[in-house]
Amino acid sequence: METIFQEPRHHYAPFSEDSVILIQLILTEFIQTHQTLLQILSIFENPNPVNMMTLNAENSLFNLLNQLLGQSSYSNPPSIFSSHSNASLKKLKNYCESYSHQSLSQNKHARRLYYVVHRTWLATLNQLERLQIIHLRKSKSPSVLIKEQHKQVQLIVGRFNQVIKTIPLMIHPYLNNENILLYLLRHKDPLIQIYGNQTFSKQFKWPINPMEMKTLLDNRYQSRGFNSLLPLIKQMFLQEEVSLDVS
Repeated sequence: METIFQEPRHHYAPFSEDSVILIQLILTEFIQTHQTLLQILSIFENPNPVNMMTLNAENSLFNLLNQLLGQSSYSNPPSIFSSHSNASLKKLKNYCESYSHQSLSQNKHARRLYYVVHRTWLATLNQLERLQIIHLRKSKSPSVLIKEQHKQVQLIVGRFNQVIKTIPLMIHPYLNNENILLYLLRHKDPLIQIYGNQTFSKQFKWPINPMEMKTLLDNRYQSRGFNSLLPLIKQMFLQEEVSLDVS
């Protein structure tokens, strides 16, 4: 039975003074989670699904779920040194919990984001647990197994689609912040992969006038003493201009 969603209980002090840092962390794990989900979906694109859920495919699915959740593998016990100990969906959930806690009275979309991420995490955890049980029992045929696993993956993707819809609403109040603008500029390609060009432009109000944006970033970072960023910003806008010309 699915766990009942509860109010956030933790407050992560390192981020209490600057929600902009949290938003960048959320976006980073959001992008990584999406990329891992694409890898999971690719497992089910085999033209011969009856024979697809071989041991290799099963291990691939298990390892990708580990990358989302940070759980142990079939062959290796849990370890604090595991490469998946801070997995993308797990970190996304933790960051959203912190952001929701500190933003309940400021950003009405913060709680919604935590809610949909939490539900995605629960569905993923449920699939991993089911896969572990199936691995131990070895009681189902490949055709039945693939249908069950594919159905559960579709549930996870459906819930993550709600995350995709909520992210732009959460970011919108910060689109005048130089750190968020620079982050979006640096990570535009993976975000366009998620949203598509038109939706990205609409949801993130992109691109604003390139010269206005460059001037804003230059002025803001100069006033804060980050002159070392100016050559990077210049180079990124040269690339942006080329991209706009090509499109």
